[in-house]
Amino acid sequence: MSPLLKEYLHKKVVVVTTDGHSITGVLEGYDKSINILLSNVQSNYNPSKLVNNSSDGGTSDRSNNIISIQVCRGSEIVFCGILSEEGGEEKIEKEAGTDTLKNITQWDILKTTKNIIKDEHLTWRQVWLQRQQKKNSNTTETT
Repeated sequence: MSPLLKEYLHKKVVVVTTDGHSITGVLEGYDKSINILLSNVQSNYNPSKLVNNSSDGGTSDRSNNIISIQVCRGSEIVFCGILSEEGGEEKIEKEAGTDTLKNITQWDILKTTKNIIKDEHLTWRQVWLQRQQKKNSNTTETT
Protein backbone atom coordinates (compact mmCIF):
# COMPACT_ATOMS: atom_id res chain seq x y z
CA MET A 1 0.00 0.00 0.00
CA SER A 2 1.26 3.43 -0.91
CA PRO A 3 1.85 5.61 2.15
CA LEU A 4 1.17 8.69 0.03
CA LEU A 5 -2.38 7.65 -0.85
CA LYS A 6 -3.10 6.84 2.79
CA GLU A 7 -3.34 10.59 3.44
CA TYR A 8 -6.03 10.89 0.73
CA LEU A 9 -8.37 8.17 2.05
CA HIS A 10 -11.97 9.38 2.43
CA LYS A 11 -11.09 12.77 0.90
CA LYS A 12 -12.07 14.30 -2.41
CA VAL A 13 -9.38 13.76 -5.05
CA VAL A 14 -8.84 14.52 -8.70
CA VAL A 15 -7.43 11.81 -10.99
CA VAL A 16 -6.10 12.34 -14.50
CA THR A 17 -5.76 9.26 -16.71
CA THR A 18 -3.54 8.52 -19.69
CA ASP A 19 -6.40 8.97 -22.14
CA GLY A 20 -7.32 12.46 -20.90
CA HIS A 21 -10.08 11.73 -18.41
CA SER A 22 -10.37 14.11 -15.48
CA ILE A 23 -12.12 12.28 -12.64
CA THR A 24 -13.11 13.74 -9.29
CA GLY A 25 -14.41 11.66 -6.41
CA VAL A 26 -13.86 10.45 -2.86
CA LEU A 27 -10.97 7.98 -2.51
CA GLU A 28 -12.39 4.90 -0.77
CA GLY A 29 -9.53 2.46 -1.24
CA TYR A 30 -6.41 1.41 -3.16
CA ASP A 31 -3.98 -1.47 -3.49
CA LYS A 32 -0.23 -1.93 -4.01
CA SER A 33 -0.63 -1.49 -7.79
CA ILE A 34 -2.28 1.90 -7.17
CA ASN A 35 -5.60 0.62 -8.50
CA ILE A 36 -8.02 3.00 -6.78
CA LEU A 37 -11.67 2.90 -5.77
CA LEU A 38 -13.61 6.18 -5.95
CA SER A 39 -17.14 7.03 -4.82
CA ASN A 40 -19.35 9.99 -5.79
CA VAL A 41 -17.45 10.22 -9.06
CA GLN A 42 -17.73 12.97 -11.64
CA SER A 43 -15.92 12.09 -14.86
CA ASN A 44 -15.05 14.70 -17.47
CA TYR A 45 -13.77 13.88 -20.92
CA ASN A 46 -13.51 15.74 -24.18
CA PRO A 47 -12.11 13.53 -26.92
CA SER A 48 -12.56 16.26 -29.56
CA LYS A 49 -10.13 18.49 -27.66
CA LEU A 50 -7.60 15.68 -27.40
CA VAL A 51 -7.59 14.58 -31.00
CA ASN A 52 -9.01 17.83 -32.43
CA ASN A 53 -10.97 15.97 -35.08
CA SER A 54 -14.46 17.33 -34.45
CA SER A 55 -16.37 19.25 -37.09
CA ASP A 56 -16.44 22.42 -34.96
CA GLY A 57 -12.66 22.58 -34.65
CA GLY A 58 -12.49 20.96 -31.24
CA THR A 59 -14.74 23.38 -29.37
CA SER A 60 -17.51 21.01 -28.35
CA ASP A 61 -18.56 20.72 -24.69
CA ARG A 62 -17.12 18.15 -22.35
CA SER A 63 -19.17 15.13 -21.53
CA ASN A 64 -19.88 15.03 -17.79
CA ASN A 65 -20.85 11.73 -16.22
CA ILE A 66 -21.78 11.26 -12.59
CA ILE A 67 -21.15 7.74 -11.32
CA SER A 68 -21.75 6.35 -7.82
CA ILE A 69 -18.56 4.23 -7.72
CA GLN A 70 -15.61 3.63 -10.05
CA VAL A 71 -12.40 1.60 -10.08
CA CYS A 72 -9.38 3.11 -11.86
CA ARG A 73 -6.52 0.89 -13.00
CA GLY A 74 -3.20 2.03 -11.55
CA SER A 75 -1.30 1.78 -14.83
CA GLU A 76 -3.74 4.23 -16.42
CA ILE A 77 -3.36 6.94 -13.74
CA VAL A 78 -1.14 9.92 -14.56
CA PHE A 79 -1.99 12.08 -11.56
CA CYS A 80 -3.89 11.68 -8.30
CA GLY A 81 -4.10 14.60 -5.93
CA ILE A 82 -6.30 15.98 -3.22
CA LEU A 83 -8.95 18.35 -4.54
CA SER A 84 -9.64 20.23 -1.32
CA GLU A 85 -8.96 19.63 2.31
CA GLU A 86 -11.88 19.40 4.69
CA GLY A 87 -12.82 22.95 5.66
CA GLY A 88 -10.15 24.41 3.38
CA GLU A 89 -12.16 24.70 0.19
CA GLU A 90 -13.13 28.33 0.79
CA LYS A 91 -9.47 29.24 1.43
CA ILE A 92 -8.38 27.62 -1.83
CA GLU A 93 -11.15 29.36 -3.76
CA LYS A 94 -10.19 32.75 -2.31
CA GLU A 95 -6.53 32.25 -3.18
CA ALA A 96 -7.38 31.12 -6.70
CA GLY A 97 -10.05 33.77 -7.14
CA THR A 98 -12.46 31.31 -8.72
CA ASP A 99 -14.16 27.97 -8.17
CA THR A 100 -11.41 25.32 -7.96
CA LEU A 101 -13.54 22.44 -9.24
CA LYS A 102 -14.64 24.54 -12.21
CA ASN A 103 -11.00 25.08 -13.17
CA ILE A 104 -10.19 21.40 -12.93
CA THR A 105 -13.16 20.20 -14.96
CA GLN A 106 -12.56 22.74 -17.71
CA TRP A 107 -8.99 21.81 -18.60
CA ASP A 108 -8.76 22.43 -22.31
CA ILE A 109 -5.05 21.69 -22.54
CA LEU A 110 -5.20 18.01 -21.59
CA LYS A 111 -3.59 15.83 -24.17
CA THR A 112 -3.46 12.09 -24.36
CA THR A 113 -0.22 10.33 -23.49
CA LYS A 114 -0.99 7.60 -25.98
CA ASN A 115 0.71 8.01 -29.34
CA ILE A 116 -2.02 8.48 -31.92
CA ILE A 117 -0.53 7.97 -35.36
CA LYS A 118 -2.60 8.44 -38.48
CA ASP A 119 -2.55 5.29 -40.64
CA GLU A 120 -0.35 3.47 -38.12
CA HIS A 121 -1.11 0.14 -39.77
CA LEU A 122 0.60 1.32 -42.97
CA THR A 123 3.76 2.20 -41.06
CA TRP A 124 3.86 -1.23 -39.42
CA ARG A 125 3.29 -2.86 -42.81
CA GLN A 126 6.36 -1.07 -44.18
CA VAL A 127 8.41 -2.17 -41.17
CA TRP A 128 7.29 -5.76 -41.67
CA LEU A 129 8.13 -5.65 -45.41
CA GLN A 130 11.61 -4.25 -44.70
CA ARG A 131 12.27 -6.99 -42.15
CA GLN A 132 11.11 -9.64 -44.60
CA GLN A 133 13.41 -8.24 -47.30
CA LYS A 134 16.33 -8.18 -44.88
CA LYS A 135 15.56 -11.73 -43.77
CA ASN A 136 15.35 -12.92 -47.40
CA SER A 137 18.62 -11.20 -48.31
CA ASN A 138 20.37 -12.83 -45.34
CA THR A 139 19.15 -16.30 -46.35
CA THR A 140 20.27 -15.84 -49.99
CA GLU A 141 23.75 -14.68 -48.88
CA THR A 142 24.29 -17.77 -46.73
CA THR A 143 23.35 -20.19 -49.52
